[in-house]
Amino acid sequence: VYDAYAEAFPDMEGRGIKTARFGVLKGEFPSILIELAFITNVTEEVFLNEKQKEIAEAIVKGVMAWKGKSL
Repeated sequence: VYDAYAEAFPDMEGRGIKTARFGVLKGEFPSILIELAFITNVTEEVFLNEKQKEIAEAIVKGVMAWKGKSL
């Protein structure tokens, strides 16, 4: 998912992949927590508002790639 997002938005600076023991990441199933931007940053807030569809498509593309499928 990170790679698909980075490919879709090469001008956005990524912060990499991190691991943590958040409750939403615990379970008997694959899970991810995606933090796309900071809404306290006006530039990133505008980006989130204007690019919602493209962001969703990048996430779907990444999940499909993880599943070994393409769109």
